[in-house]
Amino acid sequence: MSVVEPWQVEGVPWKTESAYWGWVRGVLRAGSSRNPVKIEYTRRNRIRVPNPNPNGRNAEVWGMQCATCKGLFSMPIGQATRKRIEKATGVPLYTIEINHKSEAGTLKNKRDLGEFATRLLYINFDDLEPQCQNCHRIISYSQRHNISFEEAEIEKRVIAIIKEGDREWLKTRVGYLVGSNAKIRRQQITEIVRSEYYDRG
Repeated sequence: MSVVEPWQVEGVPWKTESAYWGWVRGVLRAGSSRNPVKIEYTRRNRIRVPNPNPNGRNAEVWGMQCATCKGLFSMPIGQATRKRIEKATGVPLYTIEINHKSEAGTLKNKRDLGEFATRLLYINFDDLEPQCQNCHRIISYSQRHNISFEEAEIEKRVIAIIKEGDREWLKTRVGYLVGSNAKIRRQQITEIVRSEYYDRG
């Protein structure tokens, strides 16, 4: 009798094994966000923070202090409200997220499933910490690429500049001629961003 894998069952939405495991990761992460341990951790550790909505009725709302940058951030808000606030303030709005101190790891096959689910769901308060969205993304990037937080922050900044327009950005930098191709421009931007990052300290 031949073994039929879940993604090979007739009528299922997954076209590949990778798509199937992507779905499993999504299901587990969605469940993790509703983990009663995480909910109780949030309830016990939340504090009143400045309302990021300039048109809000209250001066303070529920939020937390980021464990990394130490800034005060509100709890997550709806996408429509976020867009209104960002339009009114002209800056990205970051809210707080509950981060797992130890990453869940990879989930690409059945052998990974037990350890991934355990790391994600078998938790207590000591496994959690509040992180603003920006710091959380940098931490995740650093873990994924096995680099320091500082190097991850630099790399994320470089990526953002390239997306916004590397040529235009480089034109504003004194002493730099815009590189002739994308690889050279990326090297130039990385050099500038790294120098500015360490000079600020």
